[in-house]
Amino acid sequence: MSKNELRFLETVHIKWYGLYSINDLYNREEASKKGIFTISRVDAKNETLLYIGKTKRSFIQKIRELNKEWPFDESELKITLGIIEFPSGESYSEKKVKEIKSLLILRHTPLENKTSLLYHRGKFNLKIINKGRRGLIVKKLSTKDLIWT
Repeated sequence: MSKNELRFLETVHIKWYGLYSINDLYNREEASKKGIFTISRVDAKNETLLYIGKTKRSFIQKIRELNKEWPFDESELKITLGIIEFPSGESYSEKKVKEIKSLLILRHTPLENKTSLLYHRGKFNLKIINKGRRGLIVKKLSTKDLIWT
């Protein structure tokens, strides 16, 4: 990758918190923030990524709104919360969050997501660095890693 390409690569960091049960989520300070979240099924020692979502409001409000009839026992569902940080000092925007969500879905293909499974909906110069308790989310991913056809 040339120096010019590096200059135009937008990097975001996501600090992950979790795995929380749905009931435990309400007791967490970070649950009042917004960003990206995952819902996983944890059965015995196996974890399966079910859904990657984003929220304009607090995580708590979004999880309540989903009110989805998951075909699993609620005690098996675990949530991770991702707080997005822009190292370049950029401000939070819905467009950027949509691009981040799209790249995460494309890379991880959660079972319950229906969009962004075949192509990235957004910029071609995005890099995501995941920190903290990220669960099944990879540490680093970038649009540069994708194979364009």
